[in-house]
Amino acid sequence: METRNPKNFISVVVCTYNRCESLKETLESVIKQKRRDDFDYEVLLIDNNSTDQTKEFVQGLMRGPDNRVKYVFEKMQGLSFARNRGIGEALGDIIVFTDDDVVLSEDWLLQLWTCFKENDCDAVGGRILPVYPEKTPQWIKDHADLLSGPIVKHDYGEETKVYQTPQMKPFVGANMAFRKELYNERGFFRIDIGAGKGTVGDDTEFYFRLARSHKKIFYCGRALVWHPVDEKRMNLRYIAKYKMSFGRYLVLIDDQVLAADKLVYYFGIPRYAIREVTQSAFKLLFNIFNKRKFIELWNSLFLHAGIISQFRRNYKQARQPSTDVNILQKVRRLTKLLFCWSLYYTGGLYLFIKYVFLKKKSFPAVIMNYHSFSSEDSGIIDPGAAVNLSLDKFRKTLDFILKYFDVISLDALVDHLKTGKDFDRPVIAVTIDDGYRDNYTTMFPVLKEKQIPATIFLAAGFISTEEKIWVDRLLEAISKTKERDLKLQGNHDGAGIYDLSSKAQKYASYNTLAGWLKGLPVGERKDALSKIEEKLNYQPSKDRIMLDWEEVREMENAGITFGAHSVSHPILSRMPVEEAKQEILESKRQIEKHLGHAIKHFAFPNGRAEDFIAELGQFCRDTGFASISSTEYGANREAEDRWFLKRVCPCWPMSLFRVYLLRAFYRK
Repeated sequence: METRNPKNFISVVVCTYNRCESLKETLESVIKQKRRDDFDYEVLLIDNNSTDQTKEFVQGLMRGPDNRVKYVFEKMQGLSFARNRGIGEALGDIIVFTDDDVVLSEDWLLQLWTCFKENDCDAVGGRILPVYPEKTPQWIKDHADLLSGPIVKHDYGEETKVYQTPQMKPFVGANMAFRKELYNERGFFRIDIGAGKGTVGDDTEFYFRLARSHKKIFYCGRALVWHPVDEKRMNLRYIAKYKMSFGRYLVLIDDQVLAADKLVYYFGIPRYAIREVTQSAFKLLFNIFNKRKFIELWNSLFLHAGIISQFRRNYKQARQPSTDVNILQKVRRLTKLLFCWSLYYTGGLYLFIKYVFLKKKSFPAVIMNYHSFSSEDSGIIDPGAAVNLSLDKFRKTLDFILKYFDVISLDALVDHLKTGKDFDRPVIAVTIDDGYRDNYTTMFPVLKEKQIPATIFLAAGFISTEEKIWVDRLLEAISKTKERDLKLQGNHDGAGIYDLSSKAQKYASYNTLAGWLKGLPVGERKDALSKIEEKLNYQPSKDRIMLDWEEVREMENAGITFGAHSVSHPILSRMPVEEAKQEILESKRQIEKHLGHAIKHFAFPNGRAEDFIAELGQFCRDTGFASISSTEYGANREAEDRWFLKRVCPCWPMSLFRVYLLRAFYRK
């Protein structure tokens, strides 16, 4: 199947979570689709952490005579993660999405294919008719047009036509199709909204993203899907919950829907939303017997309640940044520290290492992951041991590692993983991300002294420049500004007032702002950061904080190896795929140009599972890398682990670090 021309090949993506029973009928209707000689299709079943018999059922289908079903497991919970995984796995030029509880007309796929072919369009939304349970209340059927969402219905007749908004609502996730190239151009589904994230609308947001860029979007009425109406949705309580989710979605998409910068606020809540909630609640009392009017007011009441909820949440997060930790979190952290402290100072940890851990006959491999190092107070607020480690603490971590573990190079570790065999000794490799200048001035002398091999992953575009990675610019601006607060306006997660009156408040504000900026597209983040610097009356310093190529070559001559870490350090899964591939390829080329030989290893920025996709992983393999590193916590022991290496970041105090590092050997 993989040898077919993708231009004549369709990938059908079905995302599922614990719906094995309804899934059977859906997959059967997908497999039985009519098709012509001019196209073929595959079926990708994306299992989003199901705990029922989904996997066994799908594997049974895969053993059938028409083996076009592929099972893919996506551990990151949330429909957007599952959909994005499907895009990454798809082989076809056209990607079609449907739900795991629908029944498809037998020519559904043929009609979608015909619509693309005859109209040369970019995206197609199909027709969806609800299937009501036997005991459906009559008021639900009579007013289904007001209950869009709780009742999945998308019916504009059998004709094929161009989408016209607001006359036609955006396509629905149960029946939508796109050319794959759109994802490379316009990005993937947003992972901060949609099912599993407390809101709705990742499909709706993508529709408007395409519409704004003037893509050709068609409605195909003959591509028909029947969607069952869940009995649990047929009540006012569920309708209220859905409308609140939609209200939160409107705030989160930051699409000028609410013209947030022109609103009047009371404690972070728009005045108009308070007025709408009050009026709707009052009018409900006088329309109890007018069912249609009652439903309209009920929708309005909870839609605006959701808007208020999200605005208030944004306001509280900005007014009380991440220092606002609840009591339970504090108790958990204290309990953890006391446990590690007692193990360390009573000798229990030493006894465990000597008589339990080192008696094991086989071990996985663990990789340490450092970033930057400091020898003195720079005036910058401390971002934490995982990001910046003092020289004294760095030495102590290495002393512990050298006492109980064999330190090997990343090359040797990856070569051994290829054999698929465990290590007979506990081994650790040392890696460092980004390429800060303190790697040369502070860390390098220690590694030479202790004869420790290490691999540094370079953000190539910053080497030998005065440019700074965006997190460093933010950290510097927050640390050194003389302003006592920061006011950000707008309809976005970063809106609010940030207290900068103390070092603790600066640290909290930095964490909150960094969390917000991290989720933005590269261009938007650059603009937002410049606006923050402007409001703080701070100009970035011209001090070089990254390595230069001469320092890199000197370290390489002394045994340090280097890998790629992109050019500009973006989150690769949140940018068009082709741009992400260019970031990977160009970083490899730049480093190889300056070092004069091929490099073997890549670490993707930020390093969480959701920050990388399968298509980019395959691109790294095709490009010639021997391994891909994440920042996910755990150990590595299988041959395939080299394509998603887990690593362990340092933490403090020392008692916590020792337990944390040992625990990694027991975590896959």
